[in-house]
Amino acid sequence: MTSPKHVLEALFEYVEAHITGPITLDQLESVCGLSRFALTRMLSRVAGVTPMDYVRGRRLARSLPRLIAGDNVLDVALTCGFEYEQSYIRAFKAAFGITPARFRKTGGEAPIQDIPKLSGFTVSASGMIGRPQLIIRPAFALRGYVSEYNYADNLLRGTPLADGVAACEGGEYLAAYRSRQTFVHQYLTQNELGDQVWEYPAGRWARFRYVGLHPLDAEGARRIRLMTALVAGSWQSELPHRPPGAIERVDARVLSERYCEAEILFPLGGL
Repeated sequence: MTSPKHVLEALFEYVEAHITGPITLDQLESVCGLSRFALTRMLSRVAGVTPMDYVRGRRLARSLPRLIAGDNVLDVALTCGFEYEQSYIRAFKAAFGITPARFRKTGGEAPIQDIPKLSGFTVSASGMIGRPQLIIRPAFALRGYVSEYNYADNLLRGTPLADGVAACEGGEYLAAYRSRQTFVHQYLTQNELGDQVWEYPAGRWARFRYVGLHPLDAEGARRIRLMTALVAGSWQSELPHRPPGAIERVDARVLSERYCEAEILFPLGGL
């Protein structure tokens, strides 16, 4: 089974090799072997851009040295993969807020779209997870129903994750868990009709994002859990205090037999 890392590397290599000619979303789908929806979701999660925005950004990056060197704007546009001079000017202004000619005349800064580095991701045969993103959230509460699971069923097998996603019927799955006692986890699945409320104070959180080229079934949930345990466990070992639990979120509308994603958030304490 191809890993997300290999798929993305194939996309990056194809774009660089064909940057001066036409590149379509259909071609990228074919190169990567994914639907455009799954490809768009995965690249957005990993690099923060859609496939065609990435192509456009790489073309603009290629154009800047030639533009600064004084080449004719039309020549720059055509040699960097833009079909027309006006399409280059529009893309340049949309990205940098200034026309190419004005940029060359007055100077300024133009942030470039570099080739994303995937070295910071942990990769398995069919999934990948990156370093945590640190975020701050105001105080909030989750309401839902609480169940109890054995430690191994939750953190090693992902049983509540698989069960919860299957039960959410294509909507958003949101749940939290925490240790009640040794080897037992309380697990709250969000439901506005639920009889329990867990409150969280304002504070910092670490958000991990997982993407995989597999369904989020029982086996898929197990893969997510094991990789999260590996990566987050290593990260947690460097913290002064181990987070008491986590929150996980899955948009079931984006899941398919060839694609899944999940977010896992760990509380880090007050502001």
